Amino acid sequence: MPAVPPIKEFREPTPRFRKSYRKLDPEIRDEFEKVVDELIAGEVPRGRRYKHLSSYGEQIGVVRLNRSYRFAFLRHPEDGTAWPIAIGPHDEVYEALPRRQRRRLRQRN
Repeated sequence: MPAVPPIKEFREPTPRFRKSYRKLDPEIRDEFEKVVDELIAGEVPRGRRYKHLSSYGEQIGVVRLNRSYRFAFLRHPEDGTAWPIAIGPHDEVYEALPRRQRRRLRQRN
């Protein structure tokens, strides 16, 4: 299993996250709940393809829920708390990231 920075707890999600979450199918919501448990336990299976986005150090992490859906969160590097910032189809999650992150992702392609 890939090394996952420790997360102690998830705090209140962003309004955009809450809106996206309400629109999800129940199967995706169940996968999200499993991923949260895995992140807190620090045991994310390789198939989840956890990664942190390098332009933010280890502050923004993205985890795969299934082939099409992703979950992004902001992690405080010192105390291990995290805030859900985006959930949904791959492209929508990456579009929801802060602007400077999107710009750097486009430059790599």
